[in-house]
Amino acid sequence: MHLHYAYSVSNQESLGVELTTVVDELLLAVKHEELPPAGMAEDGSVTIAFTDVEDSTSLMETLGEPRWLEMLRWHNEIVTHHTAAFGGTVVKGQGDGFMLAFPAAGSAVACAAAVQRATSARWDGIPVPIRVGLHAGNASAEGGDFFGRTVVVAARIASAARGGEILASESVQERLAGAFALDGARSLALKGLVGDFVAYPVRWE
Repeated sequence: MHLHYAYSVSNQESLGVELTTVVDELLLAVKHEELPPAGMAEDGSVTIAFTDVEDSTSLMETLGEPRWLEMLRWHNEIVTHHTAAFGGTVVKGQGDGFMLAFPAAGSAVACAAAVQRATSARWDGIPVPIRVGLHAGNASAEGGDFFGRTVVVAARIASAARGGEILASESVQERLAGAFALDGARSLALKGLVGDFVAYPVRWE
């Protein structure tokens, strides 16, 4: 049997302390503490990855639109599955490309490698060359999206990648600390950005 008694005397009067004070403070702290956006680390950094299918338009002309759409569904399922598996988030997707965000560079590279391995098996016997570009840094987040130079650099590096290639920026390479095998540095001039950039092809095979 459980009994409960209620007294019309305040905690302050009966116990000398207001018991609800700490609980109220905790509730307020939780209410006002903003969690980092999905894909962003607690320190505000994020690794952005852009992926797309190289020469997708030519592939559409070769396959015909119905089969091309089937191929895209296959490709999209691979990307979204591995992104979730490696702790990332799909920021947005359009056509044959995705923008992904990860709180850690290692997770982003591991996801990109898994996507390349999965798509290298080919769709219906047809090669589907995926290119991936990654860059890490700080970015502004709003409404589930990311903005700023980090995003632009990642997109430009993806554009410089070849089909079947993962290109990691120097900032990603530094964060990996040797955890992944990389090929030699490649100097890139990225459209609209000042200066030369260095990117490293990731060995994923």
